[in-house]
Amino acid sequence: MQKAITFFFILFGLLAVGRIISQIAQVGGGTSLFAWSSVILGLAILAFIVRERVRRKKEGYYVQTHGGAEGGYVLYNEEGKTLRLYFSRPKDTIYVPSDTKWKEIMPSWAKERKVEIMGRIRKHVGKRLIGQGWTYEESDKKEMLMSQDKV
Repeated sequence: MQKAITFFFILFGLLAVGRIISQIAQVGGGTSLFAWSSVILGLAILAFIVRERVRRKKEGYYVQTHGGAEGGYVLYNEEGKTLRLYFSRPKDTIYVPSDTKWKEIMPSWAKERKVEIMGRIRKHVGKRLIGQGWTYEESDKKEMLMSQDKV
């Protein structure tokens, strides 16, 4: 899914640049504000994608959220090894296993790295543009925890 989104934005940026070039050729240099806006937007999107890819390669991990209006999960991916944390959108809460539960349910590579991984998740999930920011709640309730792929 992420590759499809990246491909879409790169394609959009290239199409915007191509449209501007064709307008310049047809009109003889007179371009509209919309045309220049499209170029700038396309280049900004392309720069964001490239910057994010470089960051992921340099840092070796990334964080994504998946879900809908009610909830979903935060995906933490480190060199192909993943873990997931459940979140509730209405409560603006990401549920984190307690220290004991973390060591019990997390994959072996993550068992002793809770502080580091949660710091990275907090950094990249960050603040929301609309509504209050995310809160993090420790929980051992089965319905608030997600099964993990043992890697």
